[in-house]
Amino acid sequence: MSNAWKRDSVDKDDPIRIKILVLGPVKCGKTSIANFLADSTELRSLEYHPTIGARVLEFVGDELEVDGVNLEADIELWDCSGDLQYRKCWPAMREEAQGVILICNPEFDRGDDLLIWYEHFIRPLNMDSKYVLLLLHHTSDNTNDGNIAAFSCPHQLNKATIFPANIDHEGEHLKSAFAKFLLHVITDMKDSKMNESPENDHMSIKRNSDDDMGSYNLNDEVDTPILPEETNSPKRNFSEDD
Repeated sequence: MSNAWKRDSVDKDDPIRIKILVLGPVKCGKTSIANFLADSTELRSLEYHPTIGARVLEFVGDELEVDGVNLEADIELWDCSGDLQYRKCWPAMREEAQGVILICNPEFDRGDDLLIWYEHFIRPLNMDSKYVLLLLHHTSDNTNDGNIAAFSCPHQLNKATIFPANIDHEGEHLKSAFAKFLLHVITDMKDSKMNESPENDHMSIKRNSDDDMGSYNLNDEVDTPILPEETNSPKRNFSEDD
């Protein structure tokens, strides 16, 4: 990560650990994006390989500056299968997650198709949708501006940050958006911990003078699985990891 945050005081022995869920429909590119964001050495495959259950990518996010000392954050990206056959595993997958990356392809998916992930992951965690990064992933050579402009985000996710994503042509922009999202989640986690500790009431956060990051605008379990509505959307026929 190329951006750093300063904090006046914090327990340096308390490691920063963060769990981010990567969710979305099948064949929307979750695995490719997770590999890309984690700098995984796994090569992108031209053949579709569905994720079985979930896979966890662990990596270190550095350049978190506290008292002039760079701390490292242990990041877990949980690449969760979009196949509904694994929904019995969803409670275990979502446990203790601090953020969500929702991915969809606006050429095939509607905003309402994302509600199943909201109902089974975000809402049971009582997570504010500002901790959701919604990626409109397109795999063509050119951005499909029409589909992106026509995409309607459900009101349950009205605080989520929406970002068009194309690994091949806009990869650095995607990594920059992910860095801002990650730092937003981490700093809010630290604020929450400090607010719970009376001795830390007077701690403050300040940003490096050369840091050009703006504020990033990025809610009980249901008894019955909520299944996406059947639509007449065009059939997927492209090679992309789930």
